[in-house]
Amino acid sequence: MRVGKLVGVTVMSLSMVFGVFYVLWFFGLLPIDPELAVKIPVLMIVLGACFVAAWIGYIMVTSPGPISYPARCITLRMVNDSPTNDLHNQAIILL
Repeated sequence: MRVGKLVGVTVMSLSMVFGVFYVLWFFGLLPIDPELAVKIPVLMIVLGACFVAAWIGYIMVTSPGPISYPARCITLRMVNDSPTNDLHNQAIILL
């Protein structure tokens, strides 16, 4: 049997055994406090969310700032037959 299949069978078997254990624990059929069956997973989820938030903060603090390019301005003038030269005939584009 290849190593990958052996690992797959092991993971599948352990997950089923843990599932049965957790259901028995959750419903109080084991001599372990059933409230812990809820508290421990909730604690793990909250700690995982705190870890993700801390990791995002760490990345924000240690990453270099954005690259700033000098602003360039191009003025486009629209061609029309009107003799007036007002702002309605111009468009400014910042690059």
